[in-house]
Amino acid sequence: MGLYFSTSKGINIKEYTIKRIIRIFPIYALIIVSLSIINRESDIIKIILKVSTIGWWTGHGAYEWFIPNLVLLYIIYPFYYSFLKQQKYGFYWGVIITIALYLYIFCLPYGSHFQSLYRYPVFLLGAIIGKLLKEKQKEKKIVTLFIILLIIGCALSVYAFYKYNEPYLDPFCIPAIKLNGWLFIPYIFIVTGFCLITAYLLSYKKMGNINKLLRLIGSMSLEVYLLHGQFITLTRYISNTYGLSKPLIGIILVFFSFFVAYWIHLLNIKITDVLKNKLLK
Repeated sequence: MGLYFSTSKGINIKEYTIKRIIRIFPIYALIIVSLSIINRESDIIKIILKVSTIGWWTGHGAYEWFIPNLVLLYIIYPFYYSFLKQQKYGFYWGVIITIALYLYIFCLPYGSHFQSLYRYPVFLLGAIIGKLLKEKQKEKKIVTLFIILLIIGCALSVYAFYKYNEPYLDPFCIPAIKLNGWLFIPYIFIVTGFCLITAYLLSYKKMGNINKLLRLIGSMSLEVYLLHGQFITLTRYISNTYGLSKPLIGIILVFFSFFVAYWIHLLNIKITDVLKNKLLK
């Protein structure tokens, strides 16, 4: 949604590429290199493959799965935007492409990297909503979209329930069903409306302080995300090693992760400002 807002006046491919690189890779490299030093990893090639996200696709090492897929989505977006920006039929092209992609991914066999693939239609759906909000489309069109999404989501929820509760279901299939999204992917459609309703409620002036906090958290969401996996691992290690309460340690470390992410975010702002001044003149 935010990406559509930032590109709604058109895409300059050079500027678009530089902005995306600046947004992701400096902080990504900083965290990966720092953790590699802490963990005493000395394989430079593997570190480069992690930072570049190439390692995730080639199976030669990856920090995590989300950023490599986000990079690919950023590459795909200008092509999708060329359909979406059309004044007369852009909205419909966007909906058709998004639903078609979703249905294709939903029908893939087990073991198809579904945890990452199902983010693709989510990403495209966000751009559609961005278009509707940015261009202030008629409310009827927005309501129609949400009704369609809600119907699809509820129908898929029923199907997911049926699949999960089939008689004589092989217990070994249950993890595969979860990973392939039968139990949670319908909420892609259902939650969309819920998020916008929540945003509407937060638009009241009385929610000003909450919005300031949410705005801060939103601005450093990438830093929080890149750190939270490490803090989850740390939670497990501390609780298992010292026999402490995992929920309690988890809550403490969650708050601490935001504190660490905040200072890394400030450092990242300085780095990105320098890069923008040098590369976007």
